[in-house]
Amino acid sequence: PVSPKDNVESISTNTLLTASVKTNDQVFPGTTYGTPVADPGNPSGGVINFNPDGSYTFTSPNFGVFVFTIPVCGAGQVSNCDTETLTINVLNVVDDSNAGVTNVPMTGNLATNDITPAGSTYGTPVPSPTARVPTSRRRPRSRTSR
Repeated sequence: PVSPKDNVESISTNTLLTASVKTNDQVFPGTTYGTPVADPGNPSGGVINFNPDGSYTFTSPNFGVFVFTIPVCGAGQVSNCDTETLTINVLNVVDDSNAGVTNVPMTGNLATNDITPAGSTYGTPVPSPTARVPTSRRRPRSRTSR
């Protein structure tokens, strides 16, 4: 017997998700995963490439909740297989920017332009390696001979 467990993943639009539904399942050698069946209520645009070993890739240009039912068959089993659900939350997260003055605190809300499921949280900000830090430059004086 197999013991499949449901899976939930979250990504941003136009991001490639590479994962496996097998990682949290208790299965025996020879277990295979069948073709995912998309929920009819899924948004359009999601593309899933699924392998018999449970690994898959997924991407979507559209945000929303994508749900797939996946057959999980024990070794030699071809019908009446158990199923598990794969839910992928595709978030519409928009990059943010702000400008300020040195040594003056700034306030803002990153969520104002994002569309995310209820209960979503934001992690610790990581500085961008391409962020510009303003610097002042003085022109060197030209030297003249006297």
